[in-house]
Amino acid sequence: MCIRDRYQRRVHGDFLNMSGKPKKGKKKIAEQDVDEPEKLSAEEMELLKQVEKGEIKEEKPAKEEKKSKDAKYKYYQDNLYDVDEQVGLVYRDYDLISTQRSLIFTLLKQIGGNILRGKSIMNVSLPVTIFESASLLDRVASFYAYVPVMISPIVEIADPVERFRRVMAWVVATMHLGISQKKPFNPILGETLQVNIGDYKMAIEQTSHHPPVPNFYLSGKNVVIYGSHQIVAHTYPNSAKAITYGQRIIEIGGAHPSKYVLTHPAVEITGMMAGTRVFRYIDNITIKDKTNKLYGQIRINPYKQGFFSGLFSKQTYRDDHIKGFITKNKALLANLKEDVFESKDIISLCEGLWIDHLKFDGKEYWELTKFHPVEIKRATPKLLSDSSLRADLQALLKGDQKESQRLKEIMENVQRNDLKLRNMAEKSRTKKQPHIFLPSHTKY
Repeated sequence: MCIRDRYQRRVHGDFLNMSGKPKKGKKKIAEQDVDEPEKLSAEEMELLKQVEKGEIKEEKPAKEEKKSKDAKYKYYQDNLYDVDEQVGLVYRDYDLISTQRSLIFTLLKQIGGNILRGKSIMNVSLPVTIFESASLLDRVASFYAYVPVMISPIVEIADPVERFRRVMAWVVATMHLGISQKKPFNPILGETLQVNIGDYKMAIEQTSHHPPVPNFYLSGKNVVIYGSHQIVAHTYPNSAKAITYGQRIIEIGGAHPSKYVLTHPAVEITGMMAGTRVFRYIDNITIKDKTNKLYGQIRINPYKQGFFSGLFSKQTYRDDHIKGFITKNKALLANLKEDVFESKDIISLCEGLWIDHLKFDGKEYWELTKFHPVEIKRATPKLLSDSSLRADLQALLKGDQKESQRLKEIMENVQRNDLKLRNMAEKSRTKKQPHIFLPSHTKY
């Protein structure tokens, strides 16, 4: 909650969960779950011990010659990436990598023992030197910059399969918008952001502090998109993964109404402590047309070789290779074998590279240089809870890192105290008292 006015609201430990009912056998992610550190493997524990003893030294990033000079990859070059067909998307901001590695080694030396003893490290305050001058809410908004140019035209299309192709193409197009390796500020509970994306209006609010969950609502003519982004990070000896829970829901109005439910892709970054820094998307993205009973899936690097097979043969496809399908047979979503793409139940097949293009049945539906995201503008007047009014972020924008760090730590301490109060209030409640009810349109 904002230190100034605490945004005049409390959630009392509950948050609006846009991901629907949890599946059987899967444990719901709750505040107390995230507090507990993951169990480390023997390899990870040995690495932490070596770092604590000083047996492993920090590795400075080796500067390599850039390989991608293709004009179509200018977007990645501007963001200090190199498109390497053998490795993937390689990060070349050596100054930031060096700063991040120094921080990782410092933290491991300071808190490595706590990890080994199974203690929580959630109270560690990261330095603002690795932060970008923006909130996570700004990052969420950036994913929807293609909506006016790729989703709006769907309203006029009558064929449900063609509409589904366009939705899947939009999903792939948004992926390259999330490659930044600078850390945004974690939003304060109740923090908000209101922006205009062309003719669309978007509102985002941080509805849970721990775990962090921003919910959003985007609306335009005959199009409404809403959902949540619950990002959970997992760290390993030399890599990190970010899994986004929650769903995105697209509701199309007009003469051909339909409703789509989409999952989020996961991210893997390797070379965190040593070697080449590589950015990859992993896992699958599932899309469902609730109205027309159509199902689709985008599989990232579907022909990836395992450890042993990779020892004896070279991988044929690139890490950024994607392949997907549209079907009426829901069972195909659970078929993870390569032969799924040969199924007679597939209505339409797509293939491409998530970094630059996607084709359905040989026809191009998205190409990096032919589609341009719409500029995102902050709405005015701003609410007092607007993310740009955060004191720590404003101090960083002025170049005062010391003051920004001081204010950030104060705000984090207030958040932790508020979390304790909410947990105490939750325990004191009786089971007969009602909890927060979801709006009817989120029940799917």
